[in-house]
This record gives sequence, structure tokens and C-alpha cells, in this order.
Amino acid sequence: MELEYISLSEFLNNSIYLQKGDYLYKHNKDEYPLKKDYDISNLFFVIENNQHKLKVHNMSNNNVINMDLSSTSEHWWILALPNSVRKQIGLDRIN
Repeated sequence: MELEYISLSEFLNNSIYLQKGDYLYKHNKDEYPLKKDYDISNLFFVIENNQHKLKVHNMSNNNVINMDLSSTSEHWWILALPNSVRKQIGLDRIN
């Protein structure tokens, strides 16, 4: 199974919400993040969610930030874990 990011705008059009354990990547441009562009310092995972208002944890420096996906102007890419993966690691999707 290959997991791919989707753009923030595409994600918001799907009318679903991120859950604890899902990933986000903040890119410096509005293009799919290629491996050569990938920077672990811009990789985050969701630790709390309230619809599109999130608390996310940075993978490289342990910073925790609050954000609202519905109002950001930054280039975020979303990786919501498939239900089968969520179940295997003990994270059941709520919605």
C-alpha cells in the first residue's frame, strides 16, 4: 500500500476531518512535495482535533502548534491514515 498526500484544498472539499495520528506536511510551494523537497522539520502529526482546528506535533523539534486548516494560507499537504492502518496501530477513526 502506498500512501500519498493530498492538497489541503482537495481535503477540505471532502468534508472529513483529520484525527489523532494523521499527518500533515507544510510545503514551501503549492506543488506536491517530492522526495527531493521533503524536509522532516515540516512534518507534523495530529495530537488533538476539533473539526479543522488542530493541535499538531512537529516531528523534528517536538514543538506543538495550534492551527485551523480552514483558515490557513500556507501550503499544507494532508496524509489521513486509511482505516485499515488506523486499526493496526490502535487508532480507530471517529467520524
